[in-house]
Amino acid sequence: MRRLLFILAILSLTNSCNKDGVATITVNISIRNTESYHIWWWDVCSINETAVIVKQANHYELSEFYSDSATTNDCIFYVYKPDSNYIGSDYVEIMLHKQGNDELHIINISVND
Repeated sequence: MRRLLFILAILSLTNSCNKDGVATITVNISIRNTESYHIWWWDVCSINETAVIVKQANHYELSEFYSDSATTNDCIFYVYKPDSNYIGSDYVEIMLHKQGNDELHIINISVND
């Protein structure tokens, strides 16, 4: 019985998956409308691994991918900078394709002044 409860507890802590078997990871951030947010996927670094913006943010000055081969072996970064006068909520959905495994990253953004 203890083993079953332990297994159920571990399963409840894993990432959620949708019906297609894609893991969904949600990140909540809060930034000022004068700041930018950068996220680095250290495990998306080869030609066979890609990232795609599935749902673009609505209130952005900058919302795109970049890589830095000088420091991270071409790993993928994402940067979000809100419109300079925007205050409120925004979000972006990013699909990572990593060696046969897909992950949907939902980034919820709270923009403050």
